[in-house]
Amino acid sequence: MSQLQEAVNTLRLGKCVAYPTEGVWGLGCDPYNSLALLNLKKLKQRDDNKGYILLASSLEQLEDFVDISANRERLMTKWPGPHTWIVKLKRGAKVLNLGINNTIAVRVSNHQTIEMLCNLFGGAIVSTSANLQGNKPAMTLAEVKEIFPEVFVLEGELGGIAKSTPVQYLDTGVWVRR
Repeated sequence: MSQLQEAVNTLRLGKCVAYPTEGVWGLGCDPYNSLALLNLKKLKQRDDNKGYILLASSLEQLEDFVDISANRERLMTKWPGPHTWIVKLKRGAKVLNLGINNTIAVRVSNHQTIEMLCNLFGGAIVSTSANLQGNKPAMTLAEVKEIFPEVFVLEGELGGIAKSTPVQYLDTGVWVRR
């Protein structure tokens, strides 16, 4: 079994997976699995008042969560690529404590590992940086394995930006992180 298939199987079992992203190592799970989300929160020692990012390989993978048709033009000014938008949740979206104040962070990535993972998984995944809350994100495979020895790691290379991706509100243009 390939490492990629093993990562997808791990996600489908409700467990967390670590993987390289555009700038730092990520840690993620199935957005529809409440036990996986609880596990992710426990692993990171994360506060309840923090939202998560949904990573996808296409706009279509985000359709359950955000109104793509109303936002397509603006979203695509930065996608696919290393830019995270905070958008309003779609009315009726069945989201398990992912967003804050009726919003959610989303990114359509062009990072090869993320694209392959989301495509084989068949949809978006919850993502956050691979670190304990308040600590610097992991920048190497060795750091990920040290911080989260129990988590399956999908090996690969970071995408070349030297930090976490920029985060910006779609409706106002206000930056959260540049």
